[in-house]
Amino acid sequence: MSFFNGHLHANMELDGSTYEFRVDGELEYRDAGSCYLLSAHDENGRGLSIWLPRSMPEGQQEYDLGEPGYPEVHFMLRRSLSPLRSGVLSVTVGGDVQCAGTFGGVDERGRTFSGGSFRLEKY
Repeated sequence: MSFFNGHLHANMELDGSTYEFRVDGELEYRDAGSCYLLSAHDENGRGLSIWLPRSMPEGQQEYDLGEPGYPEVHFMLRRSLSPLRSGVLSVTVGGDVQCAGTFGGVDERGRTFSGGSFRLEKY
C-alpha cells in the first residue's frame, strides 16, 4: 500500500440527513491484483473506496456502477462495506493527474450518494 496526495469527496444521505465525506491530502492507493484500489477514511471512521480496473486506457471513460466486475465504489461504515449498485463513475486517466473522476448513485441499502469526486496526483 502507498499513500499519495489527492482528494476523495462525496455527499451522502445518511440517517435522514446529508453527510459530507471529505478527505484531502493522503489517500491510500494499492495494486490489488485484478484492480487498483483508492480509499480514504475520515475523522468519523467512515470511508470510501474506489476499485478501478487495471486495463483502463488513457483518456476519459464512463462506467455504469452495479455491472459485474470493476469499477466499484464502496461506502465503509463500522467495518461493513456497502457498494453502490446503481449510478455512474466517470474516470480520466493521464494528463496532469494519475487519475481523477466523479461518481454518484445509490448503495445497496438505498442511501443516495451525490457530488462524488476523486483525484490522485501523479507519483
